[in-house]
Amino acid sequence: MVKNMQHKLTSQQKKVAMYVIANPAKTLDLTAAQLAEEISVSEASVVRFSKEIGFKGYYEFKIHLAKDLGADNEQPVPESILRTDSSMDVFQKIMASEQEDLKYTTEMLNKDDFIKAVDMINQAEKIAFFGIGSSYVVAYDAFWHFSNIGKKAQVEQDQGAQMLLAQSLGKNDLAVAISLSGESKITNLNVKIAHSNGVPVISLTQNSKSEIALFSDCVLLTYSKNYQTHDLATASRIAQLAILDALCTGVAVKNWDYALEYHHNISKLIRSQQF
Repeated sequence: MVKNMQHKLTSQQKKVAMYVIANPAKTLDLTAAQLAEEISVSEASVVRFSKEIGFKGYYEFKIHLAKDLGADNEQPVPESILRTDSSMDVFQKIMASEQEDLKYTTEMLNKDDFIKAVDMINQAEKIAFFGIGSSYVVAYDAFWHFSNIGKKAQVEQDQGAQMLLAQSLGKNDLAVAISLSGESKITNLNVKIAHSNGVPVISLTQNSKSEIALFSDCVLLTYSKNYQTHDLATASRIAQLAILDALCTGVAVKNWDYALEYHHNISKLIRSQQF
């Protein structure tokens, strides 16, 4: 309902809509005043948003939102998928969902923060990527991409090795932490270790008020449906993968000749072992 009504909303009401879509579970914990403060709109805008999409007020809206989230939690797959869907129905719905994640992330991302992140990565002597579970998959993908353009990068899967990596970083290095919730204990610990040693930190998260964001010098916000109980890695991480791909490309553009030569040499080396 919120998605379908966006074209009828004012600019301030659209900010409320985008936050609700990105953070449905967290919205339930916020009063109208708290939500207004979170996204820098007036409390009246939150109330008017609720009425514009068909409810008597914000309280009634939250009741229906809570019911929907409760229903979602009964499914092992995204909420748009039905038991009766064919394989092609599933394919089309998943593709549409991932396109939606990218669309909303593009609208939510702060352009100044992205530019800052590119500059931080470009200036870093070494980049350490941190992530647990499916976030580790994103971290490893980022390590591979940045390594291919000549940036010194490192990623570790073992939790103890991650802590050692965080402790080894110097002030000229950079820590990049990846966590949808922003509350992953091991990732937060690594961020705190790096932060305490004066190491700059970039975080990719959906939760701007999370602990990981608190200890970060630059926070890049993404949109995804992380309130669901299942964790389909590609579906839930597509926006983060895209942002890191854009960051890597941005750094490569700043170092065009070096990145080109390095990538050429690496590709030649790899091909020599493949064929």
